[in-house]
Amino acid sequence: MELDALLILLLCAGLLRLESLGLWVLLIGAMRYLFIAASWQFSWLSKPLFASFRRKAVCVWQVVALLLALTPLTSHFLASLLAISALISLTYSFGFDVWWLYRKSKHSKQN
Repeated sequence: MELDALLILLLCAGLLRLESLGLWVLLIGAMRYLFIAASWQFSWLSKPLFASFRRKAVCVWQVVALLLALTPLTSHFLASLLAISALISLTYSFGFDVWWLYRKSKHSKQN
């Protein structure tokens, strides 16, 4: 997982440099590290998650989208759309996991 996160961060840095997409593209690569940093403040974020095909699919899509965005045959506009789709899918995936962990932590406190 950490190697995937590093690869995605490097692909985002490449997009920033080669396609000039803007600093927002680094958010895709930084999201895993922001999640870890947030878990230092909110311990419930470090609890184990259930196995998820969604997480695997989003990871694969991110890598595919970012690699396609970096190809020389991809227009700047299409590179932007691919990166935005990676960011949206990742935000949804992390959001769902954060919501699930939060609900689980609230439920365990009530019992």
